Amino acid sequence: AQLVMQNVAIFGHNMTIVEIEGTPVNPVTVQNYDLSPGQRVSALVTANQDSGNFWIETTVREREVPGLTGRAILTYSGSELALPSDADVPSHPEWDDSEYAKEVQDQLTTLNASSYEESSALTVDDSEIDRYVVLGTQNLRVDENGEAFQLKWAMNNISFAMPQEPLIGTAVQQARNLGWPLDQPLEGTIDLPRDLPSEWNWTEPVQGEGGPGGNLGSVETAIIRLTKGQVVEIVFQNARALNGAAEFHPWHLHGHSFWVVGRGQGNYDAERDVPTYNLENPTLRDTVTLWPLEWVAVRFVANNPGAWFFHCHITAHQVMGMGFAIVVNPDEIGSPSESVAFCGQQSLEEGSAEVAGGSSDATSVLRHGLTVLTTVSMLFLVALMN
Repeated sequence: AQLVMQNVAIFGHNMTIVEIEGTPVNPVTVQNYDLSPGQRVSALVTANQDSGNFWIETTVREREVPGLTGRAILTYSGSELALPSDADVPSHPEWDDSEYAKEVQDQLTTLNASSYEESSALTVDDSEIDRYVVLGTQNLRVDENGEAFQLKWAMNNISFAMPQEPLIGTAVQQARNLGWPLDQPLEGTIDLPRDLPSEWNWTEPVQGEGGPGGNLGSVETAIIRLTKGQVVEIVFQNARALNGAAEFHPWHLHGHSFWVVGRGQGNYDAERDVPTYNLENPTLRDTVTLWPLEWVAVRFVANNPGAWFFHCHITAHQVMGMGFAIVVNPDEIGSPSESVAFCGQQSLEEGSAEVAGGSSDATSVLRHGLTVLTTVSMLFLVALMN
């Protein structure tokens, strides 16, 4: 699932969602369920059919890949293991039909939301919220002659670049030397703009007449600098890719969980949309689906000092620059371990470290077995009730 969403279903059985990414939710019973890369969910399944074998099946969502399915078998106790009939397969939505999944998403609510320390983010006055509206776009990187040479993804027209030195090390050093919050940008980074780079109907192609066009602004290490206890809201605004396609993006935050307070179609409008937020019992999670041509708003308390990546969990999008970092009171954490220095030595940025033999051309070599892994998992708690 590096580029796709998956829909899971079990023939002849419903699933009751009871937990999402560590958060117990009010139970919601579904016939099938969509999972974006990085998301996890627990479901109860009641074995209420006659003894036998039943297909558990996944299909591809949000990309048209006909015939690509994954299968497992649910076998009742006392039944002989056998392949179920190919006629007895679960039903799934069409690859581009997301309405049922959105309805389910909107039904999911946190159980006893007010009991969480993070619930302060739901009751704070709107004037005390640090709000960012962040646009995700596909862009062309151009040279000094205006010739395109690289396809990138960007947030508010900044494509994320991994720093040559690990961000946590730089943040800790500067915070200790200069205090926190800094009165200047963190060395080697740029502050992520709070607002969209331009006004446009983001459901339309950016190359349209009067549109912002597809050229990239810059490639830099974009960050949001926060103070511990600060309440932050980030609204992710989707836009069409340069080929006109409308894509989904699963946004994943390291080090924190966030409340999914709202979503909607088309362009986000604070005056219109903030009053529609669910501030009573929204889902508390760490990976949210930004649906095609929509926006989604997440809110969290910056309660975990450190440097944390917030990125699209589609690996190709991530490595092409779709992300930014959250930096929270690095002066409150201990000295970084030796592994931080090791990460800097193994950087893939050109010229940032030498490879064997003294070459500094790091762009063509994956050094020392460096591997990028992305996992998508679904945890089933299966209650077999006879």
